[in-house]
Amino acid sequence: MIKKKILLLIMLLVFSVTCVGQNKLVKLDTKEMGINKDDFDVEIEEIERKENISRLKITDKTLVSVCNVITLEMQVIYKIAKLRNCKYFIMLEEQDLGEDSYISTVGFTNKKHVDIKAEFGSNYSDKYEDGEKRFISPIRGIEFVFGIPHSSSSKNIPKKRTR
Repeated sequence: MIKKKILLLIMLLVFSVTCVGQNKLVKLDTKEMGINKDDFDVEIEEIERKENISRLKITDKTLVSVCNVITLEMQVIYKIAKLRNCKYFIMLEEQDLGEDSYISTVGFTNKKHVDIKAEFGSNYSDKYEDGEKRFISPIRGIEFVFGIPHSSSSKNIPKKRTR
């Protein structure tokens, strides 16, 4: 039963993240997706969009599964990246707001290798708080995980060899 709910959730996510045009901020709310709030009640909202940084407020009222919340967060990051026409994203900061909410600061770029401070500002270093090196994630990775067709993917398909 839980597998069916997760599958339904992923299918709904592909179609339900609300955003219209480049100036509108992205928002995802599981209640608007028709999911019973007793089972899974999460809202992810882009609360600020700067030149190459977005801030997302994530509220998880059911605290059911971190994996489910991360799945939703990746869907929102994907939508924002597409609106920005960016190929890569990087998690810059996470700020705990209390029991059921936090803010994620996400950077977007088209560069595979980037100087974090030069690209996103001196507030951010090339290492996370725990000392681990930050890494840039490709948007194509999200497309691969969720089975989203990439518009230029046909260019990368090898041609059939003829004898």
